Amino acid sequence: MDARPKKTLVFVIEGLNSLALAFYFLFLFFFMQQRFGFDNMENLLLGAGGGLVYMCASFVCGRIAPKVGYYNCLTTAFVVMPVILLIGSRLESLGGHLVVFVVSVICMGFVWAPLQTLACRGEPAHRVQRMVGIYNVVWASVVAVGYFVAGGMFEAWSESIFVVTAGIMTLQLILTIVMRMKDGSTESVVRKPVTREESDEETIAPNIGRAFLLMAWVANPFAFVAANVCSPTIPTIADRLGLSPTYAGVFCSVWLFARAAGFALCWKWKGWHYRMNWLLTGYLAMVVSFIAILAIPNLVVLLISQVFFGLSLGLLYYSSLYYSMHVGVEEQGKHGGIHEASIGAGNCAGPLFGAAALHFDPTNPNAGVLAVSAALALGFIWVVRIWSRR
Repeated sequence: MDARPKKTLVFVIEGLNSLALAFYFLFLFFFMQQRFGFDNMENLLLGAGGGLVYMCASFVCGRIAPKVGYYNCLTTAFVVMPVILLIGSRLESLGGHLVVFVVSVICMGFVWAPLQTLACRGEPAHRVQRMVGIYNVVWASVVAVGYFVAGGMFEAWSESIFVVTAGIMTLQLILTIVMRMKDGSTESVVRKPVTREESDEETIAPNIGRAFLLMAWVANPFAFVAANVCSPTIPTIADRLGLSPTYAGVFCSVWLFARAAGFALCWKWKGWHYRMNWLLTGYLAMVVSFIAILAIPNLVVLLISQVFFGLSLGLLYYSSLYYSMHVGVEEQGKHGGIHEASIGAGNCAGPLFGAAALHFDPTNPNAGVLAVSAALALGFIWVVRIWSRR
């Protein structure tokens, strides 16, 4: 069989999945705040629980997808998720919504890693840069646009985050079936290692490549630690600045657009490949801008900090996915699962740190910022230690 699937459909499905991510998963925090009175602590715990579930689901997917087939994983997720979301649109109980959330997160765990692998499968090493670039720009741009417009949609009809997302997932199911038919096979497993073509980066020593892969796998979840402390607390930031959900979607989506711009820069410029100084600079910029976003109640500072925050997140995420697909191409499926599982770990740990800090020091409004900043510092030390032991 042809090991290279129809990439255009992969990116269309990915874009739709990003829209679903923005509508349901990012605005669920507003829904829980309005419907059930969730505060910062409860939204952070919700985010942490979702991160834990996603980490486990992604890790399992990375292990079994090469055996059961990437299309089977996608099809199953896109069948289950519309049904559970439509059920969620009719529920009134908190317990019911938590079940819908958990099932939806599990489904997402069986979507992203297969899409990443299908985007890069069959590509020689020198084209991985291009495919990862397209993949990253697509999902980041669509998430940013989705978050930008979702505030108005949510204000007009709060249940739209369930119903509209269910419709998107149904369309994804149809496109996945079409892509599967065009690929000419019901089995998506790569049967033999891809032969790499010559490129400048083929001279990278195996120990260096492995070190950058491990460093990126450490740095990326810490980036998501920061991002997933910001996301659950955006309703509170919006209240502090007097922003409605619509304006929160506008002013608090800047970092999402900046992240998309960072992906575009990393796609077109290869100077950051296997360069330690760029990885460390991006990590430090992420920490400083994170502190500014949450600790300084000023709209101008919020906007400027989000630019640097988004650019640095773009570099760290791109590094993780690029090295996952470039180092050891015969294990792309497994690496994709680890990449996504590390994101789940960050999604879990970040809100958990913030919630714990608020619990133990409730009188300090910046307790969560300080606790997460300390965790990010430990992550920086971890990255440097990996490099020193390469």
